Amino acid sequence: MDKVMLRKWLKAGYMERNVLHPTEAGTPQGGICSPVIANLVLDGLEALKPTKRITVRISPVDLQTLQQKAQALGLPYQTLLKSVIHQYLTGQLVPRP
Repeated sequence: MDKVMLRKWLKAGYMERNVLHPTEAGTPQGGICSPVIANLVLDGLEALKPTKRITVRISPVDLQTLQQKAQALGLPYQTLLKSVIHQYLTGQLVPRP
């Protein structure tokens, strides 16, 4: 997404009866640029989409423990596992010595 172009577009203002009205942010409701901006944002989000899948092997005992903890939290165990892996990879979770 071209942030410079998007910022200019959002601050371009609008014309009404040959008078330019400045805007600081946003677009007129139903304006022609709204769908274009939505596409720019979606393109940017598409770039953030994970591109790789990984396979994790867990012992049956560890899987059972993970499932129990996830159930206690009211989460699917896959969601809990994904969260733990993300925290570890981003340095937010440090393994015990």
